[in-house]
Amino acid sequence: MKNYDKPNSFAILFLACCALLAHASSASVNQQSILVSFKGQVEYRPTPTSEWQRAQTGETLAIGAQLKTQAVSSANILFPDGTQIKLAESSELTIRAAKTNDTKKLSSADLLLSRGKLWGRAKDLSGQLSVSTPTATAAVRGTEWEVDATTPGVGTVTVLSGQVELSNAEGSVLLNKNMLGTAKVNQKPTTSRINNARDRVQWVSHYRPLPALYFDISINTPASDGEADVIDQQICEDAVGVTELNMAANDQLSLETLKSCALHAMTKNKVKIAFDLLQAHKNLAESWLGLQIKADLAALSGDYEKAQNIFDSTRDERNINTAIDAQRAAIDLHFGHLHKVTAYLNSAEFKSSKSPQKYLVAGDYFFLEGEFFNSEAAFHAALDIDMTKIEALIRLAKLNREYGNALKSQALLNVALELEPENYLAKSQNAELQLTNANYGAAISAFQSILLDSPDDLLALNALAEAYLAENRLEEALKSTQKAGLVEPASALSNDLR
Repeated sequence: MKNYDKPNSFAILFLACCALLAHASSASVNQQSILVSFKGQVEYRPTPTSEWQRAQTGETLAIGAQLKTQAVSSANILFPDGTQIKLAESSELTIRAAKTNDTKKLSSADLLLSRGKLWGRAKDLSGQLSVSTPTATAAVRGTEWEVDATTPGVGTVTVLSGQVELSNAEGSVLLNKNMLGTAKVNQKPTTSRINNARDRVQWVSHYRPLPALYFDISINTPASDGEADVIDQQICEDAVGVTELNMAANDQLSLETLKSCALHAMTKNKVKIAFDLLQAHKNLAESWLGLQIKADLAALSGDYEKAQNIFDSTRDERNINTAIDAQRAAIDLHFGHLHKVTAYLNSAEFKSSKSPQKYLVAGDYFFLEGEFFNSEAAFHAALDIDMTKIEALIRLAKLNREYGNALKSQALLNVALELEPENYLAKSQNAELQLTNANYGAAISAFQSILLDSPDDLLALNALAEAYLAENRLEEALKSTQKAGLVEPASALSNDLR
């Protein structure tokens, strides 16, 4: 089975779609910049003087349009020529020009990033795209880059491929692949060489929390006790706007209720609600559960350093509960710090940890290292624990599929789907198996069903594109591939073991 998380596979599929589409007489090019998709809370206004409103998927972004993302949110934009922009959390973008003079190219595109950061990719710009920040302007001549204006008075540009000219009133510099440009107020921009630009652009990668495995130190048991699925949703929604100052008047909002609400939000992938709860309630944010959620939110935003700082703040409590080390190792693994994972697997903390997540971490690590039997043994250890049974079944199914044992993979998935028919990961793995077996019609239906609930799933988007391509549905294949590039750019890490 191909690994669709890897940049080379994405590029090959994209080029195949483009090459075949060139022969299709019915091919058409979108003539409007659109908001393809978004996560979390994103606001839009058609002009700088209009009122902000909640964004809608498919929103047309004409000249003067503005987008604003809140915390743990992001937005994906597609321009008429295929240029892709991904706007990070806590960012604000204005489209100052986006004009076309033919059906395939932008004659000019001028974006203003007032704050935050964005990632972009284009096929052939030749200097037609510029991204301005409060400190400088980046004239993009390359194909992949990141612009960062999160620090007041400082703007940076990271070039993953191609060239970018960074300039302000004091001068300009030319940036090539694996170079970082920095512009400060009243100073000429400077350059520096970096080892691997892709390693620095972490916020675009996909990290998957496992809230069912959070551990509550206050009662020395797993935080998930089954109540997360039956919690009163209205109470949780109201809790976002209630602070400690008036909590005493509402006995429904105890710390345990807040924990249940936050846990439910993470379980249902409503991370913005979990973030808002932590912001509104200091006692929740400072609880053991709150720390685990904050670490996962940092990882979801690609802020590895912040996640590590959160873990370091718990150092004095390690002798009480070592379960947090498993979560830290899972984040280390996602961000590619394999030496730290190796150290964890050989540590006393691994042996004494009460979290079954440690077996999943071990299995994932050995999977990456190509050690089938060690990976299988670790997943089998997780299979014997109720909390990780479904995760273990799905991972074992993927492991067997990768090693060519499709029948065993299907049998494992059948067990998982019997236990949890709507389990997203089990459904996704099953859809992949249909694609592997060339059951393209069934694969298309399965992936379309998955994307109804998870429209930004990279694996499903790329796999759906291949299934479309196999059935000669060229335009649908290209659209799916283009969206995959927006959702999870080539800088995404390849060790996301979904």
